[in-house]
Amino acid sequence: MHILKQEGEPDVMLDIALEKNLPLGSGLGSSASSAAAAVFALNSLLGNPVSTTDLIPFAMEGERMACGSAHADNVAPSLLGGFVLIRSYQPLDIIRVKCSDELYCTIAHPHIQLNTSDARRILKHDIPINDAIRQSANAAAFMIGMIKEILT
Repeated sequence: MHILKQEGEPDVMLDIALEKNLPLGSGLGSSASSAAAAVFALNSLLGNPVSTTDLIPFAMEGERMACGSAHADNVAPSLLGGFVLIRSYQPLDIIRVKCSDELYCTIAHPHIQLNTSDARRILKHDIPINDAIRQSANAAAFMIGMIKEILT
């Protein structure tokens, strides 16, 4: 694991077993929660030399191994809690959005399995500018709604 190399422990051997109740291929962040849990636990075993925020790139590497892409969209909230905005990957810029403890989320899942890599393969690689603008506006409106909830 990358964190072991960074902390000068490249020869340490680990066997990690995670027990979770998220179905594989569900789109609910199963691989991200596993990657976040593994680096969080390992950091704890090492005496917490790395801040929780600085664990995110290590968890992203776990995502790369699980689904072929190092992304923070699920590992960042798994480690930090709450909602996050991934503003940039170069450099990594993550903004944590605090929200009311009164906010709840409900998920309806159709009980189908679809791996992230398969889902990404069928996506179009070009996005019309109007779609990108509309989606960016919707995401920004959601974030502003979260912030307003805190202030009221």
